[in-house]
Amino acid sequence: MEDEEELSRYYRSLEEAMKWAEREGGPRRYPRRVVLRASTLAALGGATVMPALLAACGGSSKSNATTGNASKGAAPPGNAAATSAATNGGPDITGTQNLTPIPDGQFKYSRYPLVEKYNWRYLPWGGTPTQGGNLVSNPLQPPNWNPLRQPALNSYGGRLWSTLGRILYGPNVDMEKVNLQGDLASKWPPEATPDGLNFTYQITQGVKWANIAPVNGRELTADDVKAAYDAYAKDSVWSAKASAVDHIETPDKYTVKFVMKAPSAFWPAFTSEVTFLIFPPEQLSNPDQLNDTPIGTGPFLLKEAPQNDHFLMVRNPDYFHKDASGRQLPYIDSTRQNWITDYAVELAAYRAGQQDFTGPPNLTQLHAIVTSVPDSIIEVIPKDPAVQVALVFQMKNQIFQDVRVRRAMSMAIDRNAIFKTAWQGACVPAEPVPYDYQGLSEPTLIKDQGQWAQYDPNQAKKLLSDAGHPNGFKTSIIYSNTIATDYLTAYQQMVAYWQAIGIQCDLVPQESTTAIQTQLNKTFDGLISIQVVAGYDGETMYQLYHTDSPLNAGSWSDQMTEDLLTQERTILDAAKRQAVFKQLNQHLLDVLPAVFVGARHRMVALHPWVRGIEDDIHSWGGYWGSWQQSVCWLLPSAAGGRGGKAV
Repeated sequence: MEDEEELSRYYRSLEEAMKWAEREGGPRRYPRRVVLRASTLAALGGATVMPALLAACGGSSKSNATTGNASKGAAPPGNAAATSAATNGGPDITGTQNLTPIPDGQFKYSRYPLVEKYNWRYLPWGGTPTQGGNLVSNPLQPPNWNPLRQPALNSYGGRLWSTLGRILYGPNVDMEKVNLQGDLASKWPPEATPDGLNFTYQITQGVKWANIAPVNGRELTADDVKAAYDAYAKDSVWSAKASAVDHIETPDKYTVKFVMKAPSAFWPAFTSEVTFLIFPPEQLSNPDQLNDTPIGTGPFLLKEAPQNDHFLMVRNPDYFHKDASGRQLPYIDSTRQNWITDYAVELAAYRAGQQDFTGPPNLTQLHAIVTSVPDSIIEVIPKDPAVQVALVFQMKNQIFQDVRVRRAMSMAIDRNAIFKTAWQGACVPAEPVPYDYQGLSEPTLIKDQGQWAQYDPNQAKKLLSDAGHPNGFKTSIIYSNTIATDYLTAYQQMVAYWQAIGIQCDLVPQESTTAIQTQLNKTFDGLISIQVVAGYDGETMYQLYHTDSPLNAGSWSDQMTEDLLTQERTILDAAKRQAVFKQLNQHLLDVLPAVFVGARHRMVALHPWVRGIEDDIHSWGGYWGSWQQSVCWLLPSAAGGRGGKAV
């Protein structure tokens, strides 16, 4: 795509196709803003992708059929499980069905029909990994690469940096639970004293930093790990997490000992999250490099990252991990992520075989994938329990300091109606504390979330009047302009419900980087839409709701919340901790620091040539679980010659 006039023609063609699809009643209306630059469009296949783009925007059945055939690879050995997952009964995915939960005793794995049908247990595993190949996907891009400042890096960090531990995937792993293994730690779990006050990690010897100045490929040591954790504790977005540590000792070059302030059963899980990414201490004296140049010990190296276009990571030749047979990892040569904010474009790229996996945002798009790319490998999980999408109240605003106002705004919302409109039933209720932290196997239902989650507009009006606002008030919701269409639909419905009780609420979009900074700086007056990432252990609730946490976006401060958070930190017994988290969840559903509505199912589709990468309930393969890309491999049948070679 070197010709600028030709590029302009493609932009105009795509624009016209979207308008045509809207006029003809296409599956959904998408934002018309096209954000592909020349390099990204070229990576999607240039001229060859346009028939697929037209098909994704509502083109003819002929175009759809052509696109579907073009995206297929040869059916690989071992794909029978994926085939059975697509044909083993369950809901008819038409995009119009209300997917009501299955009654107790009538399901095998899950009460949610799509989770039952496309369960992770049907995933194809096995086979001999190929070597080489180039993976293409589409997560968004972080504002910068500073591990101390950017919480968004937990979606990318596993590819560039290492952590002490990491989550475990594989054919014999229960992906509905947190299973951990060592990363930089050579032994797992770390050695812990019975009182939960000391954790000792043995660091793998011979691990090399990326061959980038100023470290130039030197060996990583225990002192490097200590320096990184000290920096996180001193001044970072993760300082609330790191505050559990009293001090760190390094008795020798390969041993790190954490001495805790109080019993801390959660610490091994914390050190396995992609929050405490280990970076070299030399970068602390060079903030600009820390922002712009990631230096780690992970499976890939960042080659290029033009903002709002794409980023490309290439194989780290000095990566220290090998597979069970002794083969050097990673298997693939590169992983590229294209910046695409319009799902119609992403879907077209997937259908054309120019993107290896995609996360359809709603049932309509899942149906489009299942019908047009029928050999796709599909997985659906209820939601990532550690990702809570919520509208947070700014508690510095006097209006929201009255709990009656917050309760009124919660009761004014018909959650069941929103579930049908925004997600076509392919969702679960959201709640303050992730369900597995409470010892539950699945999310709770709306009826179990207390009186303030039940739709009652008359009671909402009374609460509002009792709070001194009989005629309502004005406020606003700040949200990122990259928010998915379905969540925006939900917010629009919420605004309408609030208007019905007299609250005038404006939706205020911000550029994604600005929205992140607004959240971190707490510079909003009404509500803000945030996706809070909770982590592998429930203690992470401390950073979300504790008064002193930098990630407590709404400045929430409440004595019972503080007491419960302090209590859970010191409990070593798992069942007793879960009981505290249940109590915390019930309390937060009562006092409502945020409006908790719903969260769509996590749905992922992979082309049949993709192996070794999938989602579990806590880590998705393209995000928190991105280290999986070091064990991902591509069959030779991958589109565009991007597949690996047999070894």
